[in-house]
Amino acid sequence: MDQLSDYQSGTMNSGRREIVDKWFGKQNRVSPDILSDNLGDEIFDVINKKIPVNKPKRTSLFWAWSVAASLLIFFAATLLFLGKVSRSRDPLRPAAYTTYLTKSRPRHLILEDGTSVDLKPGSLFRVMAGLNKSSRRRVFLDRGEAFFKVKRDPAHPFIISSGNYKTTVLGTSFIINTNSLKKTYTVSVKTGKVRVEHQVGHTFRILSAGLIKNQVLHYDELTRKTLITGGEKVRQTGKENYLTTSIEQKTLIQIGALISKAFGVKVDVREQAVPVKYTLELDYYNLEHTLNKLAMQTGIRYELNGHSLLIIPGK
Repeated sequence: MDQLSDYQSGTMNSGRREIVDKWFGKQNRVSPDILSDNLGDEIFDVINKKIPVNKPKRTSLFWAWSVAASLLIFFAATLLFLGKVSRSRDPLRPAAYTTYLTKSRPRHLILEDGTSVDLKPGSLFRVMAGLNKSSRRRVFLDRGEAFFKVKRDPAHPFIISSGNYKTTVLGTSFIINTNSLKKTYTVSVKTGKVRVEHQVGHTFRILSAGLIKNQVLHYDELTRKTLITGGEKVRQTGKENYLTTSIEQKTLIQIGALISKAFGVKVDVREQAVPVKYTLELDYYNLEHTLNKLAMQTGIRYELNGHSLLIIPGK
């Protein structure tokens, strides 16, 4: 009944009072000054429904929410699309690889593109799905040693990644030995030409732009030294592939010099009472394997302490 009281007391604002007066004039009804409280409430309820109310506009807010929703849908769709593209191109996703783990026995593989791979025992190797359909044929030798005979395809380089190392070829045969414990990486080329790189942060350092036939690259990550030797032979017997050096009529001091150059170790040789010259073959599989082979053929003993090697002639 507050509105009737305001009208009768003259406290109602002029604009609202004018609307009420016009309404009563049109309706030809009794003046509001003599209305009862109940009847006055009923009449003012009718009038209030007729009076336009300035409601807050929601158009701007609605438009803002519509734009936000549209942008959200757009970005969600974009991310979904990019995710699909990324997954289809990302070679690191687990579903894109077949993994081979050799334990006590070697394993021979023929890849989709025709490349053959001989894995040594204790090797971990991954090959990308759709290898023959990719612009870059990419595989991973995460651990151990493998002999590759890559199917030649100049338009599609063949890339072997081993941790921070990358070896790129077009078509050739070679051995890769990666030792994460000793932090060494060795590439021995039988045929063709390969490129070897080492990644440090986001930068690739070229260890060899073109390692060629019968050359061996040995990189020590601890000393950051690269050794490239030549003149050796990569011999293949069945599924056993390894690098050998033919040694003819050389003393232990001369043989020690070859080992020092190949593996980057300091070699000392104890003198023999009567110098002996040896004719033999050494397998450059790894340093310990080479020393064991040397010991079997010459009867020597050796002491290896880090990067220092002492060769003791047999009696």
